Amino acid sequence: MRVKLALPLRRVRWGPLLRAYRLFGPHVLRYRLELMGALVCLIGSIAMDIVQPWPLKLVFDYVLPVKKHKHALPEALASALPGDPASLLLLACLAVVVIAVLSGLLDYGQNLLAAQVAHKVIFRIRRDLFSHVQRLPMAFHVRRQTGDLLMRLTGDIQMLREILVSSVITLVSRLFVVGGMVAVMAFMSPKLTLVTLAIIPALLLVLVRFSGRLRDVSRRARRKEGRVASVISETINSISVVQTFSRERFEDERLERQNRSSLRAGLTATRLEERMSRAIEVVVALGTCGVLALGTRLALRGEITPGDLLVFLTYVRNFYKPLKDLSRLAARLSKASICAERILDLRELEPAIRDTPDAVAAPRFRGAVQFRDVNLCYEAGSPPALSGIDLEVRPGETVLVVGPSGAGKTSLASLLLRLYDPTAGAVLIDGADVRRYALETLREQIAVVLQDSVLFGVTVRENIAYGKPEADSDEIVAAARLVNAHEFIERLPAGYETVIGERGATLSGGQRQRIALARAAIKKAPILILDEPTTGLDAPGERAVIEGMRALLGGATAFIITHRPELFPEAGQIVVLEGGRLAETGTWQDLLRSRGALFRLASRRHSEIQMHREASSHDAF
Repeated sequence: MRVKLALPLRRVRWGPLLRAYRLFGPHVLRYRLELMGALVCLIGSIAMDIVQPWPLKLVFDYVLPVKKHKHALPEALASALPGDPASLLLLACLAVVVIAVLSGLLDYGQNLLAAQVAHKVIFRIRRDLFSHVQRLPMAFHVRRQTGDLLMRLTGDIQMLREILVSSVITLVSRLFVVGGMVAVMAFMSPKLTLVTLAIIPALLLVLVRFSGRLRDVSRRARRKEGRVASVISETINSISVVQTFSRERFEDERLERQNRSSLRAGLTATRLEERMSRAIEVVVALGTCGVLALGTRLALRGEITPGDLLVFLTYVRNFYKPLKDLSRLAARLSKASICAERILDLRELEPAIRDTPDAVAAPRFRGAVQFRDVNLCYEAGSPPALSGIDLEVRPGETVLVVGPSGAGKTSLASLLLRLYDPTAGAVLIDGADVRRYALETLREQIAVVLQDSVLFGVTVRENIAYGKPEADSDEIVAAARLVNAHEFIERLPAGYETVIGERGATLSGGQRQRIALARAAIKKAPILILDEPTTGLDAPGERAVIEGMRALLGGATAFIITHRPELFPEAGQIVVLEGGRLAETGTWQDLLRSRGALFRLASRRHSEIQMHREASSHDAF
């Protein structure tokens, strides 16, 4: 049977690794000076490994025997040695200490420089990958699990360090050690060298048997770890719902199932690694026995000296260690190739929404908006979210967008921000297609307040300044005053310097919304999008938010997505969507008189409110 292997690493999947080197190699090359220093230290360390047993050879061949062995060392070197055994012993002891000190210093230098490069490279890769993920389209983030993305940005990236730096250092060092030792052994005794090398086919056979299975198991293990991270992330982000419904035990059981599945996959991978290591140990022990048996016979016949046998046995031990390290490296690279594949799959995704080659910076908008025969499908073959939308909005006009759930209200607003691009038609601002403008300059001029406004776990001041990072304290306070947020902020324990909980968990719903309004107000954007900002608020909170919204609207073109158009009777235009189509437009009074889509929505809502009141009265009775 022909064994198609030339190297211990042949069974590693090199495709993802080579792609990783091509993509991230420039990050490594930025630190070529540190890498050169690590290489110099590495060569010195290898030299120390090779000369390490030679002081003992001097003792066994020149100090212990009554008669010195001929040809134990080359004549020129032997003649330079002291003739006195005591002096020779002192020289050998000094050599042991010097070799140990130099080896330690060189290993320290190599490990330190390599670690510095590895950490700096991972720092740059994580930064670039995080930046890339932020710019991927909303369609990507809607479909992906947060926990899996976290695994790719943390654990998987750490494994890249193994590929880009650690594995290279390990591979080069072990190959140099093996090459140097083979050269010295061949010079000392070709017969023993052949015995030493005879076990390599058996080692390769072990690798062939285990590496492919280990790679497949590692892929399953990483996938299951991603699912565990997703469950944890989802539960923590929804902790209020979990506790409200008393579903802690259910979530415990859900994590238990995923965690147990991940545990089984991890243990399977560990068992395979350990079985491979034990098989390698047995093969190495057989090789050592062969060298010891033949070497002893050659020493008894005088073909080699006892010192030569000692050097050989030391080399055999150190020679098989690099081979075992290469075997373990093959196992680690099998795992790392899966992580590299997951990262590359993410990094090589091209943002569907990006600047065109001829994109220009957006000028200051007046606020005229037009939807021209717009269609939107989120995925090929799926029903359209919007179909045939024709709409014109004047600068400074307030537009209410109403309709039942799933009618396409949020989709309409998303097109303005270019979170999605229309599959047909065009969205224009001041007569120009929004795709003409650079994304950053387009979004800078649109302020957004969402139904579930996300606040960050930093100070109130930083949350408001998120809309304008360069804003000073006066601008932050002015924005808060504008939307009636200043008074409650001042009552917080540290005022504007109060650190709020993650996602604003330490604030009420109305307080969160008013800080979100202040964050929008500080941008002074010519276009506003307010997406159901009063949903879920009590009456006082709703009144405070509506007052803040009215203050925010002054002079800006505003799109207010709402189920309650009666709250904004001053709106210049109401747009009613049904099934992704424009059902009707007009003013509040005109649409009610026409008894069309808006009238039906208002009637349905009135009936729901009436039923709720009757149910409340019955419960009270």
